[in-house]
Amino acid sequence: MSDLPNHPDVSTLVYADDVTIISRDTTMEGAQRRLQAAVSTLEDWVHQWDLEIGVSKCAMMAFTLRRMPSQPVVRIGTESPPVVCTHTFLGLRLDGPILTWRHHIEYLRTSCAKRLDVMKGVAGSKWGANCDLLLGYYCTAILGKINYGCSVYGSASSTQLRKLDPIQNAALHVALGAFCSSPVLSLQAESGVPPLHVTRSKLVFCRYQAIQHSSRHHPLPLLFEEAGVSLSHPAWPVRSRQPLLIRALWAYRSLSLPPPHRHPLPSVPPTPPWRDLSPLVSFCLSETSDKSCDGHLAPALYRELSDTVYAGYFAVFTDGSHTTTPAASAAAIYLVDLSLCQTWRLAAFHDSVTSELFALFKALAFIKAHLQPQKVVIYTDCLAALHLIVSPKAQSARQLLYEIETLLSQLLQENWVLRLQWIPSHVGIRGNEIVDWAERLALTSAAVETLPLQEATCSRLLMVASGKAWDPDLAAELPSSTLGAYRMDSSCHPWARTTARALDVALTKLRIGHVGLASHLHRLCLALDSYCQWCRDQEETIAHFLLHCPRFHSMHTELRDRLSILGVRDFTLPVLLGGVGLNNPLRYHVIHLVCVFLRKSRQLHRI
Repeated sequence: MSDLPNHPDVSTLVYADDVTIISRDTTMEGAQRRLQAAVSTLEDWVHQWDLEIGVSKCAMMAFTLRRMPSQPVVRIGTESPPVVCTHTFLGLRLDGPILTWRHHIEYLRTSCAKRLDVMKGVAGSKWGANCDLLLGYYCTAILGKINYGCSVYGSASSTQLRKLDPIQNAALHVALGAFCSSPVLSLQAESGVPPLHVTRSKLVFCRYQAIQHSSRHHPLPLLFEEAGVSLSHPAWPVRSRQPLLIRALWAYRSLSLPPPHRHPLPSVPPTPPWRDLSPLVSFCLSETSDKSCDGHLAPALYRELSDTVYAGYFAVFTDGSHTTTPAASAAAIYLVDLSLCQTWRLAAFHDSVTSELFALFKALAFIKAHLQPQKVVIYTDCLAALHLIVSPKAQSARQLLYEIETLLSQLLQENWVLRLQWIPSHVGIRGNEIVDWAERLALTSAAVETLPLQEATCSRLLMVASGKAWDPDLAAELPSSTLGAYRMDSSCHPWARTTARALDVALTKLRIGHVGLASHLHRLCLALDSYCQWCRDQEETIAHFLLHCPRFHSMHTELRDRLSILGVRDFTLPVLLGGVGLNNPLRYHVIHLVCVFLRKSRQLHRI
């Protein structure tokens, strides 16, 4: 279908053997006229190849906010495809004439409810799969289905989108084994699963970023340019539904991040798939890792390699790094025969692999611009950068990789002999030490080299930023809940989990504060009073059960003694249930002792 005709007045979308023709106009008559012309052109092409169009499998939809006096009609031969109000396109349920996404969201609710029943069938509050397995199933089977196409159907109204929230809330209740009355925010913080609107924002970031790095012929960037929306100050009517472009730009503004500029990648990589770049790269010294090479062995191996394999080669050393305190990135090259160093300071958001690739790119660009064709060996201490160069399906820093591959192809065509050699770092190799020293000096340079943000790096930064954007909401709302005594963000607390389902659920309920003790049950009108059944003058709270109840005095004493042996002096709920203020190894021991107490108390069935 490579010669499928493209009509200038319409947009043609092709996926496998499915063809979708989109016609836009200010009037229904104009759109119908353009669509008929495109269909007639397609019909001629089909007859040219002795094919037929299955009219019974075709459908036509009209999308407009105006009133339609009559249904549009398009002829395919002597027949007309039916005009429908709903249609499935690539798994998305479209509804017209006003695209509200109501049918698709109802479909998601029905489909995900069946998958939610699977979770309920494999685990209960006292038995079944553990929390991590259940959360993994939810993220894969349920959340993955909700996320599919959410950057598109995210333009639906907030009322429609909120209909999906109960699906995630129910899944978190099942996975954690929590009470139905447990606060949703506590469930999200305890499981580390953000709200659906945060997840949709992340995926909008990724989709917009991918569009900005798509090929020059991708239709969406052209639509963005035609929209005439300012990237720095996007304006849109408040009550109108927001397209992908507006939602992405507003999400960038909410995180105080500048929207990425257009950096299209070539639709076809510069290196054809039958050309193998691995002969240019050598890892012969990779068996001698940094730890195994002492101060004399590594330089000796390098000298032997330089005097034998690379005798007569023009040697270039490259290096790049990224520091976090302070945040900075830099790259440097050192040309041994010329005794010349060149350095560049990069923006702080570039990672170390990007810096290493940039140094390799600059080395290739220098030898192409200033040297005659000869034998050249480029030494680098970054294994990841070399593996990305030889990998046929590399996804990180593709823009830099394409530029490096282009330079390699051009140099090889000009009869250069090139080798990329890995060497261990910081083991006394003189050229590597010099370029490393030069690169560290570049970290303090005032001039910053302009390097477009790579797609993978941008996605990583956006994920971190959007994840942190949720933490202020947690920090503001968690203090008013019981869980606020144990955590103030959504960070992972692996020490607070256990593989035994009954114990894990009990610990979760105790941290959230919604348990089967009399104090909580009385607030839900499920108990006659809130007093402990053994000491009738005290309310049966979590603190009373774990710290003070005379019924479990001997177990409290044993727990205190074992904690004292570990050096834990505070006998409080945050320490017992969350390990607050303790180091990680000690937290695991404390949670284990609490689990022992819960087993001996024989009250797991009540919690």
